[in-house]
Order: sequence, then C-alpha cells, then structure tokens
Amino acid sequence: MKKKVLINPSLEHTYKNAHPLNLNDDENIAIFSDFHMGNGKGNDDFLKNGEMVETILRQYYLKKDWHLILNGDIEELQKFTLHKIRERWKSMYDCFKDFFDKNRLIKICGNHDGKLLLELSQHQIFPLYHALNLKWNNQEFFIYHGHQSSAFYNQFNRIIEFGLHYIAKPLGIKNYADRDNKWKKHKLEKQSYQFSEYKKIVSLIGHTHRPLFESQSRKEVVKYNIEYLLRTYREASEDKHPKIKKKIRKLKNELDELTKDDKYGEPSKSVYSGEIAVPCLFNSGCAIGKRGITCLELSRGKIALTYWFDRNIPQKRSKILKKSVPLEGTDYNRAVLKEDEISYISDCLELFLN
Repeated sequence: MKKKVLINPSLEHTYKNAHPLNLNDDENIAIFSDFHMGNGKGNDDFLKNGEMVETILRQYYLKKDWHLILNGDIEELQKFTLHKIRERWKSMYDCFKDFFDKNRLIKICGNHDGKLLLELSQHQIFPLYHALNLKWNNQEFFIYHGHQSSAFYNQFNRIIEFGLHYIAKPLGIKNYADRDNKWKKHKLEKQSYQFSEYKKIVSLIGHTHRPLFESQSRKEVVKYNIEYLLRTYREASEDKHPKIKKKIRKLKNELDELTKDDKYGEPSKSVYSGEIAVPCLFNSGCAIGKRGITCLELSRGKIALTYWFDRNIPQKRSKILKKSVPLEGTDYNRAVLKEDEISYISDCLELFLN
C-alpha cells in the first residue's frame, strides 16, 4: 500500500506563486540568507561580519558578474526600524544596487523582513518576492526562505516580533544564541525535505542558520563516513588497516568537536526518512556566524556549499585553512566545503523518486 503523503499547504501556496526565473547554464549564481542587518550598535547581529560580506560581494561576486540571490531575513525589522538599518548600512545597499543595475539581483523576503511586503511595501528599493522558481542547468530550484514550512512561524510571527523587539533587543540577545531550538529546526527542515521529495525538485532555503548540503548536515556526513569506514575495515587488506584507522580517529575527533559545540542538543533522527538521503534540500546557512559565513553557489554545472572567513580568526578545523583560497588584497579566504554535479542531483531525483 502506498504511503499517504501530507502536503504542507503553506509550502504548496508558496511554490505555486513563486517568481519564475530562467538563467543560462553558463551563468553563476550565489545564494546568501540571514544577514539580520540592524542599527550598527552592539545588538546588531550583522555588525561583526558586515565588512567581510560587503567586501566579498563587491570584490568577488560582483567583479566576476555573478547573480546574487538574497534569500530572506536581510533586514532585521523585528528589532529595528527600516530607517535606522538603511542609515547604518548605506554602503551595503549601494552594493545591492550595483548588482541590481547589472540585472543580477533577486531579493526574497523572510519572516524577519516580511514587513517589506506588507506595511512597508511603499519603501521597497528593489523588487521583492516570496519565493523563486529557478530553472538552471535543466534543473528546477525552489528557492524560499524556509519559515513557510513552519505553522508556528506563520501563526505567531507577530508574537515573536514583539518578543524580539521588547525583550531580546533591550537585553542584547543575539540571533545566533539558540535560534529557535534544534527540535524546531529539525521539524522545519523535515517538512521542507518531504515537500521537495514529493515534488521531485531541489529546494534551497535559509532561516535555520544551519548549512545543509544534499539534505545532510556536517555532523550527519561525518557519522556516515565513520560508518562506511567501519564496514569496509574488515574487508580491506591488512596493509590498508592503519590508513583506515587513522581516518576513523580523525573523523571521531571531528564528531566529538561537533557534539561538544551542540550544547542545545540535536535530534537523533535525520531530516530524511529511510536509509538514503535524497539530495533535494540545501541550506545556505547564514552571514552572522561566529567564525565566518556560508552561502550556496551554482556555477559550472555544480552546486557548492562555500565558506568565507577572516584568516586572522582561528578556525576549528585546520584543513579549512589549507584548502581555502585568499581573496587578493583582503584578509578573507574562500573554501568550498562540499560540491557536486547538478547532473548527479538530477539523476538521483529521477531514478530514486520515480
């Protein structure tokens, strides 16, 4: 008997009303989300990485003629006024305009900047969309912020806004402290994954501030690699055992570090069901990380999760620094954490979901 699939009505509505965009296969696209730009004072989450974000946007993506997709929560309108935000981050808006003037900017709203589509609609500088339906390299990408997956956010966003403005802001509570909680993130991501799986599309989201690549977090990837090495250990010849042991120890140490950092606890289940993770859900992470920022890139027929960081700030994993490339004339480095061919993603959707 075929399992009944419950479709998220909010996602269905968002998908049906997504703005269509077709780009040539040779176009390059960068997807960023969750800047949470504020008034430039101590409780402005964007303050720490603002200079780095503007620098890499101008000197890397704009200079190389990339398309820029801003996938929600760019302004923190649940804490600050639009006037104060634009006053403090004028140069950032000038940067956005430079992309826009080259017809290379798409701006999508999230739950923290949704006012721009409602009571502040007359103050929009750039066209603003709920979601984007992108066709690129013969693949459909459903790009939306992510809060649409959660009935909680859709129903209680005003209450959340009240708490952020009148409680979190005065107390100086920052957005990255315990963004919602791990269980809510997990539930939201699972809803997004199931919708993508049902529609046989690739979804690119933000909102949770947790990077996902091919429907998996870094922690899940490490666990999978450890399990794979354990299963192949006995089958391998004895001369290969030391090398496999070394890899397992290295991954075990990384898993310990990831678990140590996960002080709020992570659900034991993955966002996907069954034994195989269908690569249909990706998350760009955020631009307010403590050690750097992440984004998704579509380029040369591939999708990549990319990490930008200030090389003067110590990184937890030394290999990130080793495989990164400096941006000339700056203190910033770019590292591709993981990438895959779009053709592989498309084949997975066609062969596994049909």
